[in-house]
Amino acid sequence: MSAKADLEEELGGDLPVLELVSEQDCEELLTMFRAARELEKQTLDESIDATLGALPRLFRGAARKIMFGGK
Repeated sequence: MSAKADLEEELGGDLPVLELVSEQDCEELLTMFRAARELEKQTLDESIDATLGALPRLFRGAARKIMFGGK
């Protein structure tokens, strides 16, 4: 697959504006987008852990079930 096609897939659809962007620029954008998404995931996980960690131990399990549907 080309970087343009991969970027369109990551962004969730056909984006006509990508026709104006070079393949190399699409590759760079794709790399940055994936890095940003991974950083966002890590930051969210750390925030959830910190929030649950601030609760008294007795409530952590119940809070996790409420937040994540019993997982």
